[in-house]
Amino acid sequence: MPIGEFIGEVILRGIFEIIFYTLAYYTGAPVLWILTFGRIRLAPLTSIDSTNRKKNRWTDWSIWLHRKGQKKALKADYTCVVGMLVWVAIGIGIFLITRGDDQTERKAAHTIPLPRLELKI
Repeated sequence: MPIGEFIGEVILRGIFEIIFYTLAYYTGAPVLWILTFGRIRLAPLTSIDSTNRKKNRWTDWSIWLHRKGQKKALKADYTCVVGMLVWVAIGIGIFLITRGDDQTERKAAHTIPLPRLELKI
């Protein structure tokens, strides 16, 4: 394995994942808090790979994380999904606002000028 592949796969991928998940989590957490009026408990970001007791990663399909001695909380994975969806919606919104729509530009070019009204006093 060349050193460039090692640096790219191990070091840069790890840094990218940390930045990506942190940005997604801290975007999704306020959105969920606002949408649910703070009623849903969120699992901390550090529990992103945690599973429920007696479950493994492939059989734990619940969106809730059940921890001993604590109430159930929404898994950090799903909070990150909400954050990613928010960023996708922002990107689509920016695209729709900034795109050059030919029909809109043609309508603006063919507008009829309004007559001037002069008031004589």
